[in-house]
Parts: sequence; structure tokens; C-alpha cells
Amino acid sequence: MGLCLLSIAYSAQQRQWSCGFDNVQVPYQRQNEEIDDVIYKMRNQILKQGSNTPAKTVANKTVNGVYEIPVVVHVIAPTGASLGTAYNKTDAQIQAWLDHCNQMYAGTYQWLQGVPADFGTAAIMPIKLVLAKRDPNCNPTTGIVRYNGGTISGYDTYGVKMNTSSGATTAQVRALAPHWPEASYFNIYIINKVDGGGQYGIMGWAGLPQNPNASFESFMKSFVVTLQDDITLAHEFGHSMGLLHTFGNANSSPPAGTTSTDYCPLQTNNNCNRDDDGVCDTERSRSLLSDFPTPTNADMNYCTNSNYQGVQYNMMNYSNPIAYKFTDGQHDRSALYFFALRGALSTSLGATAPSTSTPIGTPVAACTPSGLVNAATEDFLVGPTLVKLGNINNASTGVWTYAPNYYEDYTGANCLKATSTELAINQTQSIQVNVTDSNNSVRVWIDYNNNGTFETSELVATEDNIAIDPVTLIGTFNGTFTAPSSTVMNTPLRMRVIVDYQNSNITPCGQLQWGQAEDYTVKFVTNLSTIDAKFSDNDDFIIYPNPTTAHQDIFIKTKNAKNIKVTITDMAGRLIETPSVKDEMNGTFRVNHHLLKGVYMVKVSNGKDTKASKLIVN
Repeated sequence: MGLCLLSIAYSAQQRQWSCGFDNVQVPYQRQNEEIDDVIYKMRNQILKQGSNTPAKTVANKTVNGVYEIPVVVHVIAPTGASLGTAYNKTDAQIQAWLDHCNQMYAGTYQWLQGVPADFGTAAIMPIKLVLAKRDPNCNPTTGIVRYNGGTISGYDTYGVKMNTSSGATTAQVRALAPHWPEASYFNIYIINKVDGGGQYGIMGWAGLPQNPNASFESFMKSFVVTLQDDITLAHEFGHSMGLLHTFGNANSSPPAGTTSTDYCPLQTNNNCNRDDDGVCDTERSRSLLSDFPTPTNADMNYCTNSNYQGVQYNMMNYSNPIAYKFTDGQHDRSALYFFALRGALSTSLGATAPSTSTPIGTPVAACTPSGLVNAATEDFLVGPTLVKLGNINNASTGVWTYAPNYYEDYTGANCLKATSTELAINQTQSIQVNVTDSNNSVRVWIDYNNNGTFETSELVATEDNIAIDPVTLIGTFNGTFTAPSSTVMNTPLRMRVIVDYQNSNITPCGQLQWGQAEDYTVKFVTNLSTIDAKFSDNDDFIIYPNPTTAHQDIFIKTKNAKNIKVTITDMAGRLIETPSVKDEMNGTFRVNHHLLKGVYMVKVSNGKDTKASKLIVN
């Protein structure tokens, strides 16, 4: 009982000014409001036009239905702090901390005291934070990097300063431990103290996804890493996905038990999509930072003049319950903001082990679009937000203030992005391009003859007015093409993907209105396999290439080519995934897997019989 009370005391202490989000967001308040306005106008325009048929939204890169986000943890230890001590937590402790956060997102975390009787259901947030396995230079890494913070004056004694004049600035910490590329990793800084406090005061903070790269990060105290039932990481990464405090911009520390509505968030727009936290299923409420015990659903919420409906248990509130949760509305908002503004993290290869495969090369140079008619500061987020073709799987952000490039060349070798692929000649290829907002047009060219010019005959996919889902603001274009017999073989070729807004006269090298062009590398080959795919007398099916590498498609050739289903398990028989299968004709099937390095069993079923074969992923 003493330990339980100690945990409760620490949790209560932790919640006192636990989040420094409001402090760090002040410089970006105007930009945040502008992005909110853009997204709100987009959604209203789509609904007004009647384009409310949900678009087919396909996961960027999921493992068992969860988006894996590569994380690098920068541990800023004070001088002389031994590994495993209060200010220098071990790798195992940090991994357990991430695991607990992921369980909170999955709704499976086991709270020490269970959940209240009126807790309700926790929404599942399909996010998994995974320590990086390759660094920006493509070398193996644990995803945890340690630095001596004592080299910064005042750090050992005061840590990072936020509301005082003593200690290190965040800029000094970042200079000591530079960000890894924000499009490929989420950067977490574990620090010893804030304003001199190690076990009280502000416990952490993080920026919204619309922040500039230099401020898209999270700082958290070492204390919270091993604190029982701590929600700091889940709460702060919630901000990084676009979630606000449930009490909006209202006073975060009202008097305990107050019935005054002066501490309720203002209703400026009288619209739940705009007021408070911009989420409609988190009812209007004040902060409950100082309320002990936490109210139940039998208690009055004076901001709504009715009983509480669960906001007191919300992960983004300031409150002190024994368990926390997210709502379905928060799931939708985070998906919208995070994938619109930081979607590149969902296809980053940072969380996969370095590949030993040889890059397929860089294509010859070509023209570039001549510019934008409209300034990037308009923040319309126009451009390809996801491109998938073969092994290409690359999410990005359309043009906006903090990503103003109207042209991105992804053809160079880059171990952090899946931006090149080999394709089998004489086979129909499927390409997917996602967009944000309505009235977007898509064009795709491939320089089949490798002369550095995109000719009219090399336009392989085109579509105008892509349908948009009004909840996610994602539209999906799916096209097919077959390379001509005159295609230059076994040579890296340039593919250009352009998305523009209200521009049906797109040319590969002309001026864009609002959008963006992206270049990728494709190579057409006679056979994708690295072995001769022939049956022996005893084979019912074969898998090739085998061994393979992470993020390289595998193929199954089977004698019974009807209605096959593929499941992949580990060697202990645990289900890893049920991948999608595409019929490539003549008994050959492409398997779009998301396997990491390891040894697996691939099971192929035709409804009557099931056969299995070992697959090695290097």
C-alpha cells in the first residue's frame, strides 16, 4: 500500500505543470491558426461539393496494421552520471518506456489500479514508436545516443531552462546533440531537470506537427522514464500528432473544485471542430490539474452544465485519474494532422536494419519545373503525399510554409527512403498517388528511352479531380501501365510524379500553380528474381528471391494458381502478417510484405491445401 501511495503521490506531483507545450508553442501560434483555417476550409469545401464518399485510404507503411515511427533518443546525461542511475537510464529502461507508451496507444496498457467503472472504451491510436535501427549515414544503431550535458554551462545543476534564467537552452542542447532528419526520425531528448527540478514542475513538452523542423521534437525528464503509469511520452507525442489540451487555451491550473465557468475554454466559433481542442467527442471542460480525487461521470461539469462524460480521463487533459484514454475524435484529428504534415515518418526506413542490397543507380538528368505561380506560404499542402510503385513507398508533405520546395528529386541513393524499384518488363504495373484537398490533378511520366526528356508518349498515368475523404482529407489515385517493348532495359530511368491544384494543363517541365513534382528511379528488368524460378518435381510452390531484403517484394510461383491466401508467421508459429497478394499472371503472385530482418514461415493456401516454406530476410 505504501508503494501504491508513493506512485499516486508521484503521479500527482508529476501532473503539476507537467507539460510545457503552451510555452513552446507561443512563437508558432499564428502559423498553427493558419493551418487550422486551411484544414477547416478544405473540409468544408469538400462537404459542400458533395465529395463525401470516403476515398480508399491505404496505409503508408504498417506492421500488423500499426504505423511504425522511427525514434532516436538523445540522452543528455549530467557529468559523471553512471549508466542506470537517475539521470542516465539504461537502454532496457528506455525500451520499456517506449513499450508502455505503445501499449497506451493500443489500449492494452495494464494500469496499476485498473480502470474506473465509468472509464468507457479507449480509442486505439495505430502508432508504434520504434527505436531506430539505422542512422542517417546508413550505419547500424540502437536508436539511443548518449551525450555529456555537463559540457553546457549550468546543465548539471539546473538542466534546461524554461521559466528561469539558469540552465541550458534547448538550442544549446540541440547543438550538442543535433536532430536526426525530421522526415525520417522523431527526436526525443531525455534531460535531467527543467528549471532545476528533477522530480517536480514541468515533466516534458513537444511541438505540433505544423512546427518548423527545428522545433519538431520532444524534451522529457529522465524521471518519467521509470515512473509507474507515467503518461508523459504518450501525452507529448499526442501533441506531435496534432492533439491539443482538452481545455484548449484556458487557464491550466484553476483552483481545486471550482464551480466557476471563468476557467472554462472560450467558445469563439461555437463549433466543436474549431473551439477548445478541435475535437467533438471531448466535451468542454476546465483543467482538472489540482482536483483530487478526479471527478467521475456522476459529478457536475460546470462548463457544460451536465455531468462529466469522460474528459476527466483523457490523455490530453491535466487530471489525476488512475487510468487515461484517447477518443475516436482524437484518433481522427491526429491522423489528419500527422499524416498531412509529418507523413514521411510513416514510410521512413529508419526503424529497419541497414540493407546490404546494392542501389539500382541514378538516372540521367532531366528538366525541372520552372516554378510556382502562387507562393508556398499559402499553405494549401498541394503535392504528392504518398507514392507507391513496386518497392517505392514514399510519403511526403505538399507545398507549405515549412516545406516550400515545389520540386523534390528522390533519385539519388537514400537509405532512409524507399524511392527506387525494379519492375518486370511486359507486366502490368500499379501505381498509387495520394493527395490532400479536392480539385487536384495527377500526372506521371517515365523516361522510357532514357534521353532525359519526358515525351508525350511517356505519360503513363493521368487523373483530374481526385475524390477526397472529408475526414482524413486524403484522396487516392490508382493507375496501371505497361512499359513499351522499346523501353531501355536494366538501366535506371527517371519517373516524374506531379500533383497540382486547379491545373488540368500540367506539363512535365512547366510552371506549377500550387503543387509539387517528385522524381523517382525505376529499372525495368526481364526477371525480378535473383534465382531461376523453376519447379523441381517435389515443389508445389517456390518463393523468390529467397533470401530477400526488407522492403523488397517477394514472389510466389505455384502450380495451383487459384484463390491463394498467404500468411507469414515467425518460426514459433506466431502470426506476423497477412500480406496483400497481386496476381502477376502465369501462376506468379507478388507478395507485398513489411518484414524486418529475420527468418519466417510463409504459408500458402488455396482453400483446400496449405503448404509452407521458410523465408530469410536479410
